[in-house]
Amino acid sequence: MAENKYTLKGFCWMELQSTDEAKAKAFYTALFDWGTHEMGMEGQPPYTVWMNGEAGIGGLCAAMQGQSRSQWLPYVYVEDADACAERAKKAGGQVLFGPADIPGTGRFAMLQDPEGAQFACIRLDGENHGGIPPLHSHCWSEINCKDAAAAKAFYTEVIGWTTSEQDMGEMGTYTMFHAGEAAVGGMIQMTAEWGETPAHWMSYFTVADCDAAVKKAQGLGAELCHPAMDIPGVGRMAVLTDPAGAVFSVIRMAENQ
Repeated sequence: MAENKYTLKGFCWMELQSTDEAKAKAFYTALFDWGTHEMGMEGQPPYTVWMNGEAGIGGLCAAMQGQSRSQWLPYVYVEDADACAERAKKAGGQVLFGPADIPGTGRFAMLQDPEGAQFACIRLDGENHGGIPPLHSHCWSEINCKDAAAAKAFYTEVIGWTTSEQDMGEMGTYTMFHAGEAAVGGMIQMTAEWGETPAHWMSYFTVADCDAAVKKAQGLGAELCHPAMDIPGVGRMAVLTDPAGAVFSVIRMAENQ
């Protein structure tokens, strides 16, 4: 197998928990040209793996019981899922599921931070593929929250991240999460303009042409939440909602990224 290139305390998997799996599967296979592979799960319905060529780059499953909306759930690679779940509880978060074993993969728990943003932690077994994400794969995760100071305190305690701040001019301050020297995620504090939008993790997927991807997504039934915009030094991005209600972003990375 390939050398383990996942960054400890970085994101290693994206899972779409959807209220309409059939609709989601039709949408993303058409938008990103993904394939799918069904995995048997003992005592559970089959788990769908998103395939980008020969690489499994994420998963699809039904939304959890009581979950009213679809969402992309990011998984953080940790040394000990049980210890991470305990730290989350002590820091004011919740354990929504697990910790539980995934045979042949590792041990995970689904968590919720104090503002309600959901994510998962996973201890991976053995060697795992990783490295530079190919086109149409997840490339970045970013939490949008109402209290950046509280979110920073929670994630630095629970995951062990460090942080740095970047001045984005009119866009305000952007917080970067780091695992060692690697930048692994970001944080934005929502303003009054966000209205009643709850805290959530945003998933970014790479595309060759942001505007073309937006047009294609809309043609497939997606709703445009934020039109395409340029982020100096980063790329051009837009925010969409898929036909089953999950919010995600597409981004054409800048040439220097």
